[in-house]
Amino acid sequence: MQKYIHLFGGDPKRVTLMGESAGGGSIMYQITAYGQPKAPFSRAILQSPFLQHIPPVVQENVYQQVLETAKVDDFEALKDMSSSDLQSVNALVVGNALPYGTFAFGKSGKSSI
Repeated sequence: MQKYIHLFGGDPKRVTLMGESAGGGSIMYQITAYGQPKAPFSRAILQSPFLQHIPPVVQENVYQQVLETAKVDDFEALKDMSSSDLQSVNALVVGNALPYGTFAFGKSGKSSI
């Protein structure tokens, strides 16, 4: 965001994001993931953010599926994987969800794992 904001007359140190519905939810997750001051933006406008509650037992199940699909034992090993390998793991986990189409996170694509 900061790299190109000057092309729109913006200040790279004062980027504001705006999102509605799923976009607002995405920004909320980015705020949670990055925290301040590491987020690539300084302000955010969230309008009716869509958030889906996922019970802890389901979260743990998905985490175990990711570990198994990635053929690793823990989160630290996931962090050491390349982006392309993580994208492949994502594609497999999403693509193998049953019934098909009921689970989605990220963008699926061709898997190399």
